[in-house]
Amino acid sequence: MTATTAEDAPLRPTGAMERFNIIRNHLNFYNNIQVSATYSLPSSFVSTHGLLPIIFSALTENLKMQPILNVKIEDSGVREPKWMCLPTIDLGKTVKVIEQDISKSHDNWITTGHLQRTDRDPTLPLWRIIVAVPPSSAQKPESETTSFALAFYCHHGIADGLSAGAFHLTFLSALNKLISNPSFISPDSVVSTPKIPLVPSLEQKTNLPVSVWYATKMIFAAFVYSPSSPLTWSGPPIQKEPPTVPPTSSLISFSIPSSDVQKLVTKCREQKTTLTCLVSVLAARHLATIHPSHKRFTGSIPFSFRKFTGHAPLDMGCYTSLCAPQYSSETTTPAGYISCLSSSNPLVKKQDEELLWDSARKCRQVIEENTKEIRNQAVNMLKFVPDLRGFFLGKLGGKREHAYEVTNIGVLDGGLGAGKEGGKGKATFSKATFSKATFSTALCTYGDPHCVSMVTVRGGDMTVGINWIEAVTPGEEARGLKDFLEGQLREMAENFVPGRNVYVSGREESHSAGSGMRVWIGAGLVVVAAGVWMSL
Repeated sequence: MTATTAEDAPLRPTGAMERFNIIRNHLNFYNNIQVSATYSLPSSFVSTHGLLPIIFSALTENLKMQPILNVKIEDSGVREPKWMCLPTIDLGKTVKVIEQDISKSHDNWITTGHLQRTDRDPTLPLWRIIVAVPPSSAQKPESETTSFALAFYCHHGIADGLSAGAFHLTFLSALNKLISNPSFISPDSVVSTPKIPLVPSLEQKTNLPVSVWYATKMIFAAFVYSPSSPLTWSGPPIQKEPPTVPPTSSLISFSIPSSDVQKLVTKCREQKTTLTCLVSVLAARHLATIHPSHKRFTGSIPFSFRKFTGHAPLDMGCYTSLCAPQYSSETTTPAGYISCLSSSNPLVKKQDEELLWDSARKCRQVIEENTKEIRNQAVNMLKFVPDLRGFFLGKLGGKREHAYEVTNIGVLDGGLGAGKEGGKGKATFSKATFSKATFSTALCTYGDPHCVSMVTVRGGDMTVGINWIEAVTPGEEARGLKDFLEGQLREMAENFVPGRNVYVSGREESHSAGSGMRVWIGAGLVVVAAGVWMSL
């Protein structure tokens, strides 16, 4: 994208999804999302130029690649708020440096970062950054790399989860540009913003079609009558009073190493499903166990609209909708539901595992069916909401729609490759890399009791974070979900045998373990049982 020289480059109108997020934040229903990554830079480069000037200069380059980073909101409380370009940005006010042991959990300081507002200062952009550096006493002078963690927080109106991940990819590119051309490094913290047109909104890329029947059904359910079964659990009712500040969410996370991630992805591929679907079913199973008086649980799985709109992978913006698979722990699964029934009886372990994978396949089928075309998607209905303020306030005191959310932004390429000694997965000391990422959200006043957020670094860890609001979900319940998911995924990886119980054409076939890569062919489908990575 090339910067223009026109001082008055017009900013396009806000789209419906952007207005949804802007007004939601204005009413204190929501705050921000976050993706962090742990970076390594050549120590000689850092000692020569200083870490903060390098970060400021990389951000300056990033502003040229991501025009939405240069905007502020005008008239956030009205029906049609506007994007306005900031003439300058004081990076010293958007970046905060803290000392932390970055080799340990980042959960506490990431949680604290979610408290900062990104849309209340009209002189600053809609994002903030926290840079965590090791205490000076923990730094090793002889190390060939300098590491730090960088957390990017932003208003949901300027970025979805994939876009927050894209920020790190373009920031990484900017760092490597600076390593190759250090003359671009400047200590200045106040920078002029480039005059670049914004990437088109959803509405500018497609008309978001809706059938008359779908529109009628959705409007009736939203504003007239939507029956709720007493068997359905979705947490406590939404608070009755309008919030004066956004909810405060907590975060707890765990990481799965690269070798185990490959095993899990291979197993999911063999079973014709995905890690996202597997985690969604596991979460439903756990909730069914701890809420035995309820039998039905609706999940929420956001998905990217980029395949419909043609937005590039690195374009930053909000381009998502969601689908909502429904689960039942009833002995006889009702029509339209996926079984989340489970048993801890070791005598039926094999049958229980078969049912788990069957449910994970059905979850994938539901997602594929609901995302195969652009017509009749949930986000398409926003153009029929005349008063978003009234829409949000009308949710107060009502029932939550979903029991939980599972959101996966997939695999980020942090540039990991052969290290100085040729070791797999180590940083190459001549360039910038990142090795671990964490995805989290501040949660919404009317949102789901649990949010499970997933992100993987290619050649590095997969991190799974669980966010919750203490006033909605007891902390021990959220920690229990974390322990269950971590235990199940680690056990699956530990017990993984390539080619065992491969699902082919509606049946499972057992194969003995052989070489590191086997290809099974059934009904024209080829499943490669090694060297594969996650699909959303």
